[in-house]
Amino acid sequence: MILNDKAGIGDSYTTLGSYHWVKGNYAAAIHAYDTSNQIFTALKRRDKRMTNLSNLGMVYSRLGDFPKAIRYLLESLRISEELDAKEAQAKAYNSLGVAYKNQGSLDEAFTSYNRSLTVFKEINNHESVAGSYSNIGNIYMLKKDYGQALVYQMKSLHIFDSLKNSRGLVTCYNNISDIHLALKNFNEALQYRQQALNLSHEKGFFSNEVIALFGIGEINAERKDYAAAETYFLQALALAKKNNYRTEMVKLYKELSNCYKNTGRKDDALHYFELHASLKDSLFNQNSLVTISNLKTAYEFEKKEASIQLLKKDNEITKLSRNRTIIVAIALLLIAGLVVALQRYKIKKDMQLMAQQKELHETIQALSQVELNSAKLKEEELLKEIAYKNKSLTTYALTLVQKNEMLEEVKESVELILKKPDNQAEHFKKLSRVIDYGFTLDKDWEDFKLYFEEVHSDFFIKLRDRFPDLGGADLKLCALVRLNLNMKQSAAILRISPDSVKVARYRLRKKFSLQTEDNLTSFIMSL
Repeated sequence: MILNDKAGIGDSYTTLGSYHWVKGNYAAAIHAYDTSNQIFTALKRRDKRMTNLSNLGMVYSRLGDFPKAIRYLLESLRISEELDAKEAQAKAYNSLGVAYKNQGSLDEAFTSYNRSLTVFKEINNHESVAGSYSNIGNIYMLKKDYGQALVYQMKSLHIFDSLKNSRGLVTCYNNISDIHLALKNFNEALQYRQQALNLSHEKGFFSNEVIALFGIGEINAERKDYAAAETYFLQALALAKKNNYRTEMVKLYKELSNCYKNTGRKDDALHYFELHASLKDSLFNQNSLVTISNLKTAYEFEKKEASIQLLKKDNEITKLSRNRTIIVAIALLLIAGLVVALQRYKIKKDMQLMAQQKELHETIQALSQVELNSAKLKEEELLKEIAYKNKSLTTYALTLVQKNEMLEEVKESVELILKKPDNQAEHFKKLSRVIDYGFTLDKDWEDFKLYFEEVHSDFFIKLRDRFPDLGGADLKLCALVRLNLNMKQSAAILRISPDSVKVARYRLRKKFSLQTEDNLTSFIMSL
């Protein structure tokens, strides 16, 4: 009948897990809780799964595997919220707070403890309310807010005292002692720690007794009474070893090493430091997870007799072990094959990626060459266009020279005719005035200016910006110098004598503040 009671078997594994947890056999506890969880998962009993997940989370938290602990506790919390199981929710929040605190995530721990406190108040669980106050006080302690830490610990102490809860009182005594020690109030710290030690020893609270002994050792070490500190540390270590409290053992090894170092016992200091480092590594580094897994596997084979007594299946255990061995072997082969296949696939993908990258590189190079050739063509076309415009501009300037020279000759001819007294004198006078008027027109200059600015953009603007005192005649002369025209050509365009051009160039040099050795044409060309 027991064999058919799967729920009863699941409960038995849960009980077995709790037994091993209390004894410090964490690998065995994990195995039992995990087996129970699998049974209740198959039975779709979420309430039982919630309990096992919470227990697994707390065991992993005790082992220092906080990521795994938090994962299990969050899953337990999710189920408790779905089932609206208030007390389970509050406990899950509290356990999460412990895991977060031990991991060093103080803000997350503070939030979890406060949520736990809210739910415990809602369901009137006074004992757990006191525990939540104590936990919140611990977070304030770690944040070095000792005033608030003491307030919350005293709240917790008063509730535990009214409930006659000895374990809660011991916890508060130890916590309050820690606060006074941080504040260097050694007498008060020792008073509360001694109360914790006496009550723990009386009630058989071994873990709390270890903490109290450790705390008294700390107080004496702070007072530099290393002999007394050593006595209490060694008492605490003996009790921690007896109950397999490895987390406390790590701390005690370190404090004993410090004691011996301060008293000049170097060999003892080194010995305990090595013990501290070795045990710390086994608890907190990555290899600890592999160790736990190995312990779990070993336990599955070593504890079959206990399972036989619970399940009454003598003939099935051997078969189950054999099948598991076969399954493990097959699984290992499959994993090995999968690793090889994945490696081959990765090599193939890497080769494809390299080929694609090579092709992309060649394409980019080809496109870059095309763009470079196109840029060269555009540059050549632009140079040709500039050369053409320069040529056109020079041609236009020379045309202006020829036109003005022709007009000058016409005028001179007309003036000679005017000297002869004939009937057409009046007409020649009129013709002379027309020609003079034509000289005064700025149209040719404006056309010239347009051509010039197409080739030498911003030339006049730059001149104005640097030499604001330049006049219109100065600008015209600068443009003609920029075209490298000689004085005679410039004189024809400006309709002045070459000597006047020479004088104008001299005045222009003064406006530019040029020295005797400076070349006017070179200066204007550089603008």
